[in-house]
Amino acid sequence: MAAILKTMVGPRPIPDVRLAAALVLEPRLLVPLLPPAKAAEWRRLIGVESDPLAGNVATFVARNNTAWGAALRNHRGNGRLVEDLQRGTWASGPGLEAIDTSGWPDGRAGFVFGALENINLDAAVDSLPADIQQWVINAAAA
Repeated sequence: MAAILKTMVGPRPIPDVRLAAALVLEPRLLVPLLPPAKAAEWRRLIGVESDPLAGNVATFVARNNTAWGAALRNHRGNGRLVEDLQRGTWASGPGLEAIDTSGWPDGRAGFVFGALENINLDAAVDSLPADIQQWVINAAAA
């Protein structure tokens, strides 16, 4: 979450940030949204985490929602996540530089936000599995 907040420039709609988080946490979900050359680059950078899951493996929603909620509460409470509920946005706040996200966290977040600039976000959300779609659009969820 800290790497995602560091990568953001200005306030972003909450569902867009949640979509970016889903793609950072589950790199396999980004592959079908990318043009072939970018998909190959993503696969090269990420490795096996960009491969499709076997049918009996749980997605991040089931595994990581508790950790996600804890991260949000922590960042909100420390002011590192600035939430504007009237506008439905999240923005980065002060203090994020104290959290080391160098390496793959910054790399993934930067790649994902760069890729999202060239993707229809509604279509991207629609391409996700149903449980992840609900997680992305349900800003009230942890």
